[in-house]
Amino acid sequence: MVQILRGDDSFSKAKWAKAKAKKTGATFVSIQAEDKRAREDCSALFRTTSLFGSQYVVVLTGLDSAKEIQQWIPSLSEYHKIEEHTLLIDYSGSQKPQPLFSMGFIVREFFLPKPWKLDQWETRINEQSADMGLKLNRSQVHILLNRTGLDSWRIDQELKKLRLVRDKQGIVDLDTFQNLVYDSSFEGALEFTFFLMNGDREKMLLELREGILTRLSENQILYQVIKVSMILYQLSLDERKKPSYSYEEVAALSKQMKLPIPLIARLLGFRFRDENSQNLAYQYPANVLSGLLQLLWETDYRWKQEAAYPEMSLLILFDAFQKVRIK
Repeated sequence: MVQILRGDDSFSKAKWAKAKAKKTGATFVSIQAEDKRAREDCSALFRTTSLFGSQYVVVLTGLDSAKEIQQWIPSLSEYHKIEEHTLLIDYSGSQKPQPLFSMGFIVREFFLPKPWKLDQWETRINEQSADMGLKLNRSQVHILLNRTGLDSWRIDQELKKLRLVRDKQGIVDLDTFQNLVYDSSFEGALEFTFFLMNGDREKMLLELREGILTRLSENQILYQVIKVSMILYQLSLDERKKPSYSYEEVAALSKQMKLPIPLIARLLGFRFRDENSQNLAYQYPANVLSGLLQLLWETDYRWKQEAAYPEMSLLILFDAFQKVRIK
């Protein structure tokens, strides 16, 4: 049997497919259409009879282009006649490609709420949390949504953590909630900040072209640049500042400043495996950072008082950082 799972909600598709496998006692398998052996592997599973092996629920992902679909048509027709196994085509394309949707397969739709329909996202979080035995209040739902963004996989990950600390009524107190839920909203801004400070103009321009200012506000990005610059200023004031640091020294500074080890390591140029890190505390002396922080605060004030031109302002900031950086 073949069914089509259509839409952009990969989380709900995976949840539904695994639940179907569990309900029927079948083995869940995921196959990537672009793998060279994908069709051979799929055929091998569908040739297995229930007398000699398991039933299978197979999710086939990456079958979106008309060319790929055409190559699979003969196999799909064969699989549809086999009742004991189920092939679920994870289709995320926006158009209904023919002949895939004219072969008599059941089509199930899984679409995410539109980004601007926050009430639907809140309802979705309430349903997910209730399934896990959690009772979140409206404030907690808002915090969770702000920190995870519109990412169902991240939301699920955070809810699983909260489930471990809930009380008998399914409630998590606000302090525990605040400390436990990871704030991933600034991850893109942090990477952008390091592109700016490291002088990686190409990657910074690529981020601007790919629409970082549609995913994050200019104020979120500027806030992260200011935050990292202030940490860097503290590191630059340290009289023990030197060109390179051991892991033990990085860990000690992390503990002293109450900041994550990976962030301190990156600022001080300590490399985990093959990471490409530069010692920014050595490249930006304290007196230089003092002037840059003044410029950042002036930019922040200007953006709040008048119409902002963030792309131009960020490029000006890039030039200002690179002008004074010791290379």
